[in-house]
Amino acid sequence: MKKSRAQVSGKCLEIDCILDELEKTHLPELRTVFEETNAAYATFYAKREAALQAEQAKRNAEAAKLAEMKKTIKFD
Repeated sequence: MKKSRAQVSGKCLEIDCILDELEKTHLPELRTVFEETNAAYATFYAKREAALQAEQAKRNAEAAKLAEMKKTIKFD
């Protein structure tokens, strides 16, 4: 069996094959790859968001601590 030619250009994926082969072979495989990729990205994104929120909470706590220290330090 001849291997189908495929290429990606921007947001497009082009597969050079007959429609029957596309429907029976390539689409099920692509759906699986898309699901796996989306799941991996969702996990990455959730971890990234949690890290960003933790960093922001740390910055907020530091700012609050500095604001409190500013109230107690006198130079006169």
